Amino acid sequence: MATEKSKFDRFAALTMANPSESRLTLARNVAFGSAAACLVVLTAIIQVGASNLALRIAVMGAAVGMPIWVALGFIYELYISLGKRSYPHIRREGVKQFLGFLQFAGGIALVSVIGAVLWHLAEDAAYVFAAVAVVILVLFYGFAGFMAYWWYGGSGPGKSEGPEK
Repeated sequence: MATEKSKFDRFAALTMANPSESRLTLARNVAFGSAAACLVVLTAIIQVGASNLALRIAVMGAAVGMPIWVALGFIYELYISLGKRSYPHIRREGVKQFLGFLQFAGGIALVSVIGAVLWHLAEDAAYVFAAVAVVILVLFYGFAGFMAYWWYGGSGPGKSEGPEK
């Protein structure tokens, strides 16, 4: 007996199932921007040296994150260059999991870079950064949940779509 997916799960699947050139361009730009952020931090640390634990963590995070984000940027550029005929490939479950893993790993590396630099500059700022990041994640998922409820509810455009199993 198959269980019915929640509105949130159905909404998440819907939003992730339809790549477009603009979404791929945004993903590519975020990836290259994240790599650039790692490089900027490294360049700044070169001036002062990784003299304490916080700065060494920032350097290690940048050393891990920069190549991951550059690779992701070039992967998305491949899909952009190949166009719509490549979209069935990016929809494959294994590809989505691979890209998701790289994004997660790169994100953790970038957050560690920013958090470590903030810790070095002002310990309180690192705590504020962590707290605001958690609050923003909760707010984002809450917003997406409310949007999913609207999409599949009363007057939303997805109301006519039957429950997915």
